[in-house]
Amino acid sequence: MTHRLRSYEIYLGALYGLLELLVLPQLLVLLNYYIQLPVWALNMILFILNFVCLIAIFHRFLWDNLKTAIENPWKSLRYAGQGLMGYYLLGAVFSWLILWLCPDFVNLNDVNVSGMTQEGGSLMVLATVLLAPVAEEILFRGLLFAGLYRRSPVAAWCVSTAAFSLVHITGYIGLYQPQMLFVAFLQYLPAGLCLAYAYRKSDTIVAPILMHIAINQVAMSLIP
Repeated sequence: MTHRLRSYEIYLGALYGLLELLVLPQLLVLLNYYIQLPVWALNMILFILNFVCLIAIFHRFLWDNLKTAIENPWKSLRYAGQGLMGYYLLGAVFSWLILWLCPDFVNLNDVNVSGMTQEGGSLMVLATVLLAPVAEEILFRGLLFAGLYRRSPVAAWCVSTAAFSLVHITGYIGLYQPQMLFVAFLQYLPAGLCLAYAYRKSDTIVAPILMHIAINQVAMSLIP
C-alpha cells in the first residue's frame, strides 16, 4: 500500500476503535437515561461522534488518499465499480447459502436501521449513506487493512473482513441463537471482502468509501 499510517494514527485509531466498540454506546445509553432521546437520535449522535473523531485522527492519511484519487479518478471509480459488482454477485451466492442454512433468517440490524430511518427520515439517511461509510472505511480498510498489509497480506484480508462482519452483529449477541449469529456474520463477509478489494486495487481509500456509499444508498432506497 502506498500510503502508510503514521504511528500516532495507529495508536490513536486503535484506542478510539476500542472506545467506540466498548465504551461509547454504553455512555450514550447512560446519557439517554437522563435526556430520553429516541433511538434514532441516539444513533445519530454516535454516527456524528465517530465521523468527527476519526476525521480528526486520520485527516492526514485521508488527505494523502484523496490526492491519489484526484490524480487518477478513473482508477478509483473503476475499482469501486468492480468491487460493487463483485459485492452483488458474491452477495447473491451468500444469500443462497443463508437461505439454505436458515430459511427463516431475519437480519436484525437491517430491521433496526429500517425502523430508525423511518423515524429519523433524511437525517438517518444522511448518517447511513455518508457518515457511516467514511467512518467504517477509515477503521476497517484504513487502520486494519492498511495497518496489517505490510506485515501480512493474508492477516490484512482476514482480520479486516472478520472485524467488519463482527461489528455489525455484536449488538445482537443474546438476541440471536448462536447459529443465527453465525449466519448474520456470513451475510457481511461479501461486503468486507469486496471493499478490501477496491482499496487494494485502487491504492486509495476513496474507492471503498464510494463503493460503501453506493451500497448503503441502494439499501436506503429499498426501505418503504
